[in-house]
Amino acid sequence: MWSIRFLPIVMLLLIVPASEMGGQDRTLDIPRVGLSAVIAEGDGEATLRVAVGHLPDTALPWHDGNTALADTFFRPLQHILVGDEVRVSTRYGDFRYQVRETRVVSPDELWVLGPTDRPTLTLITCFPFTSIGKAPRRFIVKAERTGAARPTR
Repeated sequence: MWSIRFLPIVMLLLIVPASEMGGQDRTLDIPRVGLSAVIAEGDGEATLRVAVGHLPDTALPWHDGNTALADTFFRPLQHILVGDEVRVSTRYGDFRYQVRETRVVSPDELWVLGPTDRPTLTLITCFPFTSIGKAPRRFIVKAERTGAARPTR
């Protein structure tokens, strides 16, 4: 059951497209699963209450390497499939990725944040998806960038 404390945030992420939220210059979109969210810097509780968090010490989307994004309300990821398109839009360009794998890991398996040879996007959320509070596992999505950045409109 949803906590009233978190319900407005979830509703905001599900009802208001990230592109319509003024002042935000980084967004994540996964069209096939209907996910659209603002990306903010950091992985603290205050950040994750209002946005998807970019994990410190991982590459920024416009750099090569492993860009890691986390959120406790990535529940639409339970429907993601290998081959799905993931889009990250920033003021430096629009980046497209293709999902290569999904897996469930324990919270201490930090290798998922490690450097990569190719531009990679790693999405992290709590597992099982119905967990409330501290989840025992993490659901990981690994996606590879599919070409050069497209200029921001």
